[in-house]
Amino acid sequence: AYDTPYGELKDANFRIIRNYDLAEWYGAPTSTFVASGMGQDLTASNISGDIFTYSDADLAGNIPWENGRRYRIRMTAEDKAGHQTPDTKVILYDTARPTATIVLPQNGLYISQLATITGVWSDDPPPGANYYASGVSSVTIIFQRLSNGRYFDGTGFNNTSQAASWLNCEVYSSSWSYVLPGDIMDRLNSGESYAVWAKAKDVAGNEQQDFAAGVSSLTFTVDKTAPAIAVTQPAANGGRYTSSAINTAGISGTASDLPAGSNAGITAEGIDIQLSYLDGGNTYYWNGSIWTLTETTFNESAGGGSWVFSDMPNSDQWGSPGDRNFRVRARARDDARLGNNTLNSNTSGWTAFRTFIVDDTPPFSGVSVPSTTYVNSLAVISGTADADLSGTQSVQITIQRIANPADNYYWTGSSWTANLSWIGTTLVGGGSGWYMDSVASWVSDTKYRITSKATDNAGNPEEAPTYFDFVFDITDPQVSILAPQNAAFYNSTTKPLNTISGTSADSGGNPAGVSLVELFIVDTSSSPAEYFNGTGFSTDADFVVASGTANWTYSNIN
Repeated sequence: AYDTPYGELKDANFRIIRNYDLAEWYGAPTSTFVASGMGQDLTASNISGDIFTYSDADLAGNIPWENGRRYRIRMTAEDKAGHQTPDTKVILYDTARPTATIVLPQNGLYISQLATITGVWSDDPPPGANYYASGVSSVTIIFQRLSNGRYFDGTGFNNTSQAASWLNCEVYSSSWSYVLPGDIMDRLNSGESYAVWAKAKDVAGNEQQDFAAGVSSLTFTVDKTAPAIAVTQPAANGGRYTSSAINTAGISGTASDLPAGSNAGITAEGIDIQLSYLDGGNTYYWNGSIWTLTETTFNESAGGGSWVFSDMPNSDQWGSPGDRNFRVRARARDDARLGNNTLNSNTSGWTAFRTFIVDDTPPFSGVSVPSTTYVNSLAVISGTADADLSGTQSVQITIQRIANPADNYYWTGSSWTANLSWIGTTLVGGGSGWYMDSVASWVSDTKYRITSKATDNAGNPEEAPTYFDFVFDITDPQVSILAPQNAAFYNSTTKPLNTISGTSADSGGNPAGVSLVELFIVDTSSSPAEYFNGTGFSTDADFVVASGTANWTYSNIN
């Protein structure tokens, strides 16, 4: 209080008025509020320089004050001339502590992205009419890396002192926020946990002291690492399957989130799978019912570190585009979140394509050697095979004797048996040919049957194996000369020799028959001997060919 330069203050007093009902404070010994106008003037003391104060036991014990109530403090000053001047201030008595609640990030999350820490504040008045609160004036937070206990200082986790690490937030009408640096994710280590505490302070100076978990304090773990994923079945590129075999084997793999030991895990249906094949520069995708040019991705769940593709084509659907080289790839998404618990997965790259062949077309094979129905030498049996697309896995043959004797026995590789016996061969030419050089003990004049059967790398067997029949014949044919007679004499007039003739025959159980009769006509009077070649004689040992076989003749001798 003060007076004009021409006056002098005499004294000053205070009066406490409860704002909502204008009741006035009456001090000791009553120490209560009384009706308006009946209150007690509290005589102030001038402590220095016209500064007046008042204190008593009631005020020291906060007896007049009730939390959440507004009060008028009226001061009246009087000078020695008797002039009085009142002044009134309205105050709010607030002893309740405010609370700052963290909204983002949510407690216990695995977080892949964080830009802002936000929340709400409360500074509630007591229940009932005419109670008020002063409102929050500031919110501060502490942000700590739990692995080493260091606190965030606004740029990095450098502080070791908690008290020096409270960060000021922007405060709004009922909320607050702290904007993190743009590169904060570079400063947060994947797989590590962090803690946040939020503290509110109200206008009255009351400061929050309790930090309930999940309300004013929380922890979260950073996961900014993509999962690891692999296709393990088909086991390797180039596998060959029938449609039924690939469905039995399945398409599957492994997946695990990283970093190991502390991660969000693979999210539900977090395995993406594409199954496709190429044709003429176009990619055809399996969409669950047909093969289509529209890119299609299936979603599967991973359990126990593995995943299985459940939307496989059936046998007819595998076969609808024909035998093909198919390919499959996969990627994984983890369950990392934004601060509001919205899924924000770390996603792996696609695996390399795992290629495999589905082939339902049976292969075929044939016998090339022997190639004639009668042979007199057979050290190697050979043939061809065709097993496109998957390639030839094996060719087996049977050697069966079917005539002379007609017992239909099979060669086992060392002996003859009545039981069907398939013998393996050696593949050549990338599976396009085969041979076997460990042949049977051939018996002359016996008829044999060689049957070949191929199996491809997808497991398809040849449906109608082919065979070739032949006779092994090493019995020489017989030939005899009827004209000229042995040691006879001939001339050009009385006893000419115009035709040489004779007979021939082939004997045995399965004779091949005579196919050709050849003659040596030799002039033994010459030295050296000369041979007739059809036109004249020379020293070259030439044959001439007779006409006919069983009965043969040669007339070109004039």
